[in-house]
Amino acid sequence: MSQTTPSYEELISQINKLKADNKSLRLRPSIHSTDANVLNFLDLKNQLSLEALSAKTCKEVIKVCAKYLQKINNIHSVSFFEYKKKKISIIREYNLPKKFVQLINNSNDLNHLQSLLFSDRKISTNHQVSNSITDKHSKHPFHSFLNSFKSTWTIPLFEEEGRSVSLLLLSRKQYENDTFFRVLIQSLQIQIQSIFQRLLILDEIQQQSNKLTKAVEEKTQSIENMNSELLEQIKLHKEKNQYLIEEINLFKSLIHQQKDIVLRINTDGQILFHNPAFKKNIAAAKSDSNLIFSYLGEGDFPGLNTIIQDFDNGIQWVHCEIQLQTDSLDWYNFSFTPTRNKRGIITDIQVVARNIHQVKILEQKLRSQRKILINMIKSNHKVIFIMDTNGIIELVSDNCTNYTANNQPITPNEFFKKISHPDDYVMIIQNIDLLLAHKNTKWDTEFRLKGLNGNWHKQDLEINAINNSNDEIIYFFGSFSRRNIEIKKITP
Repeated sequence: MSQTTPSYEELISQINKLKADNKSLRLRPSIHSTDANVLNFLDLKNQLSLEALSAKTCKEVIKVCAKYLQKINNIHSVSFFEYKKKKISIIREYNLPKKFVQLINNSNDLNHLQSLLFSDRKISTNHQVSNSITDKHSKHPFHSFLNSFKSTWTIPLFEEEGRSVSLLLLSRKQYENDTFFRVLIQSLQIQIQSIFQRLLILDEIQQQSNKLTKAVEEKTQSIENMNSELLEQIKLHKEKNQYLIEEINLFKSLIHQQKDIVLRINTDGQILFHNPAFKKNIAAAKSDSNLIFSYLGEGDFPGLNTIIQDFDNGIQWVHCEIQLQTDSLDWYNFSFTPTRNKRGIITDIQVVARNIHQVKILEQKLRSQRKILINMIKSNHKVIFIMDTNGIIELVSDNCTNYTANNQPITPNEFFKKISHPDDYVMIIQNIDLLLAHKNTKWDTEFRLKGLNGNWHKQDLEINAINNSNDEIIYFFGSFSRRNIEIKKITP
């Protein structure tokens, strides 16, 4: 057979081969072929995108991508790698040489692995791995395990917070680096990257949402805690307020029920508060004045300015007796007490006035009776004296000088023992003890008293017990007078 004219059998063989090739191209389109069925490639890519929409994690997206990338004609190996914390690991691999996998898992040569699997370029493409001399990847020792593949593509997918993920595609067919080829690869890269980007954005939004939700929950919890504390404080405040109201009502009730007059005045004398006893006891209805001075009559009231000056000097209470403008001008015992603020300044004055009119009347009676008694004592020839239970003379009549030596009077606060003869005082003490024991109420005796001439003269002594309302002896009322029989001078 000539070299220019093929035989019939050769032509038939070429026709059959062309038919077979044409059928193969129609059924299994290549990603780089002018005769490829691009529609099938796009259909696979669309299916990948649709299924990836339901993915919630990067792991699920990688699983979907690996599933559809394996279906593309002349893609013989699909692998996903992760670089994190200075460590490279395989996320998912399909038809990757086992020795290559073992070396990646056991190798510490990060520099070479990074240059191969995580290229700085957007798409790292290796052609004719076993024959290429110019590409630095071809010199990598790991390429000895990739000799069965003619073309490699390293596609970076995303990089975030120190974590990088890339895709390695391997093909046993050699592809030319033309425009159509690059468009297909870039389309595939953009599609996968957009899926991951969407997922990362959703994850970031979810994280932000979680942070926001957590912050809102913490803020809500904080507000709830504050609200709970506030409610508890309000409850305690209400309880304290109720307690204070009850206390105030109690004090008001006590003040209003007091028979004593209770007032609160300012430093100018204006009445700020008064209890019902004020209106009840004084002739307030007869005066329209609101000053305390208009209700005061005779007494030892020193003046409000003097009282305030005493308070400034440290005095806490000022007491005085004053008549009030009542129908009968009754006497009252006034007590003034200052009220100060936090700075110690007097803001007002508390006044309590107690009716002592009957006491004053009794005092006047007692003074009158005492004066009458003294006059009666002076008109009596006997020496009258009052002695307490300890034998101390508290009161004695003036005529005692007529009985004592050198006209020396018997003075109050003097022991009866000093004016009596020592031998007689023993007997006097015995009789006083009998009175204190309530065995006697009075007794008569005699004792010796040193007279004007220095001699001891016998005296007739009479002592009576004075009891209080509880029948307790509080004083002895006594008297003595001289006898006519004189005895010799005795040296004590």
